[in-house]
Amino acid sequence: MEKKLFKLLTCICIVIITIQINLICINAGTKKIVIEDIKDISNAQQKVIDGLVYIEAGPVLEALGWNLKWKPTDKVVVCTKGNNLMILKVGSNVVVLNNQEIYLQGEVIIDSDKVLIESQFVARYLGEQVIWNGEDNVVIQSADYKTKISLDGKRNIVILGNGIIANIHQPCQTDTLFSMLDRADSLLENNYPDEALSIYQEMLYEISKDENPDIYLRIMNNIGNAYYMLADRRDREKKLLLAVSSYEEALECYNKQEVEFDYANMLCNLGNAYKGLADISGKKEYLLKSINCYDIALAQSEVPFLDKALLYYNMGIARADNGEGGKAVYNLLRAWCIYQKALKLYTIESRPDIYAEINYNLANIYKIFSTIDRSGTFYEKSITSYNKALKVWTAESYPINYAMVYKCIGDLCKQQYAIDNNVQNLVMAVEAYNESLEFFPLITYPLKYSMIYMEQGNTYMLLKKAESDEQWLKKAMFCYKQALKPFSDE
Repeated sequence: MEKKLFKLLTCICIVIITIQINLICINAGTKKIVIEDIKDISNAQQKVIDGLVYIEAGPVLEALGWNLKWKPTDKVVVCTKGNNLMILKVGSNVVVLNNQEIYLQGEVIIDSDKVLIESQFVARYLGEQVIWNGEDNVVIQSADYKTKISLDGKRNIVILGNGIIANIHQPCQTDTLFSMLDRADSLLENNYPDEALSIYQEMLYEISKDENPDIYLRIMNNIGNAYYMLADRRDREKKLLLAVSSYEEALECYNKQEVEFDYANMLCNLGNAYKGLADISGKKEYLLKSINCYDIALAQSEVPFLDKALLYYNMGIARADNGEGGKAVYNLLRAWCIYQKALKLYTIESRPDIYAEINYNLANIYKIFSTIDRSGTFYEKSITSYNKALKVWTAESYPINYAMVYKCIGDLCKQQYAIDNNVQNLVMAVEAYNESLEFFPLITYPLKYSMIYMEQGNTYMLLKKAESDEQWLKKAMFCYKQALKPFSDE
């Protein structure tokens, strides 16, 4: 048993759940941590499912002082402990703990009418925390009337007692933290925000923002980025508010600590989150905050020229939404000028990634200009630029970007129909939306799924009005029903 426990110490973070373990060894202790009134949880069911250790939530949480209420209709367990609130939803890999979303490796499940949750989550977030310094013994002792945790010795961990949950871990070294951070950043870059967020949250558990301000700031900024990406999938307003909170926490850290960071980029991120909130809520205050963020970012010295183009681009769209037509055009033209120069440096051969992003943003600028100049010139330019982006963002290499381009093409064609009444534009819009929907399945991207089906339905209604053909009405009704699916209880 001692040999098995000793092997566990090779891990950076060790989670131990003990269930009815017999006495092995107790050394005379000089350091002690005493925790009282821990109930016996030796009867709690543990089970390995898909390689993850699960534990029965009810007896464990009650032993730790939580009150549980089961809501069978929603399949949700509402847990309270003083001012603390925790929500466990069966079938979800997200636990809400005091308004913080914690991502699990596996979903909360029901097995034999019992709710099971990952043991690791319980130990890390709800159990007793013991920092192992690599030299002392860790002795976990339990009796019927109280539980003691004591640290003593130099070689191994000794556990005894009848049901204590402890998270025994060795603090991460700086190189380990950066390795974890690079891993999370890579996941985020490759469109896996859930997985990235889980690592970022684990890292926050390991570091102090006062001792590691540079790492903390980077983590909080990227947590904001993860929530911003997740806002396209579900709970849009909630995720955007979480993104705003994370960005603002990063900015507060930046203002208090002397650390190097891309301040303008972080302000741009915050501005984008506020802009998203303005789009869904219609609140002008969010739009004004967005514009203010872009203004402050543009005032910074030595902003890289591509970042400056993006700031002008975002500012132009925000000012257009705010009814500032003249200022919107000015900012969009500034972005357009920088992008034109950038295309001479970043060709499809030298930097295909940047080439695609530039053409995508140019296409969106032309799309806006096409509503001002109704000659069709900017419409054609927009189509051309979207197609250039698609030379890089293929369905195989960049499926989400590919789908977003086709969604934009659908919007553009529908917009152009309002200008020239050419039914062929509606046909093209339908084809573009269909292509986009192939990559936004209901289960993964419910909001995008709903949004595109809604636009698809609106396009069919325009076709019905233009051609007086009942087939379009039937197709429109089908699309509207699909658009409602993410919001149904089925």
